[in-house]
Amino acid sequence: MTNNDSQYSSEFVNWARGLIMSKRAREALEIMLTQGSVTTEELTERYGLAHPPRAIGDLKDAGIVIEKRNVRSSQGKIIAEYTILESISDNIVNPRKPIPKKVKNKLIQDNGPFCAACGGMFNPTVLQVDHRIPFRIGGDPDEWSQETVMLLCQSDNRAKSWTCEHCPNWCIRDSSVCANCYWCHPDGQYSHIAMEQQRRLSIVWQGDESTDFDDLEEQASMLDVTMQQYVKQVLSDCLHRKTTR
Repeated sequence: MTNNDSQYSSEFVNWARGLIMSKRAREALEIMLTQGSVTTEELTERYGLAHPPRAIGDLKDAGIVIEKRNVRSSQGKIIAEYTILESISDNIVNPRKPIPKKVKNKLIQDNGPFCAACGGMFNPTVLQVDHRIPFRIGGDPDEWSQETVMLLCQSDNRAKSWTCEHCPNWCIRDSSVCANCYWCHPDGQYSHIAMEQQRRLSIVWQGDESTDFDDLEEQASMLDVTMQQYVKQVLSDCLHRKTTR
């Protein structure tokens, strides 16, 4: 795309393209520079961009001013439409920076290609490096390490994003609150989930382990309870037997 293809000035286009941003944000930027406005439906179905809100969020973090309004999708549902506003800022404070590829390679080298939340083993290409404390609350860390970032599968990364964005701390922006949340330490100790007193365990059965899952599911069905209820009961029984010995 050339600058002449855009409804924005050459100065703005060149400024926006010169910002440091993630690959997904850059893809969204090029789409929006051409169209001006774009819906989440278009970003997903027409352009194949996964998780549009994250891409839009990355654009904002890089310093792009975006206006949001609600519109109807082709199915009649309320969805978001985003418009880039031509605003050049010389005072961008701590813009979001792409996480270096070597950081992901180091995490995989030290821990293997496992999701920190569900423990599943995945193809490294689908694992995503995620800030333990969300960027919009804690910014980029001084050092990229296991203490500041982790590997998440796509499903858990989306779940974390939704939870964080609906957490009261998203407005308070207290990093210490995030530091004690499950989504900061899903593989360690935490005191809450999105400021609620909860505990969570995500498990993936893979390969030969799938037969164990099938057996659990069959037992749960025979007892007419959900899998979650049955697994909790099995674990509780094991713990009680252990403490009574």
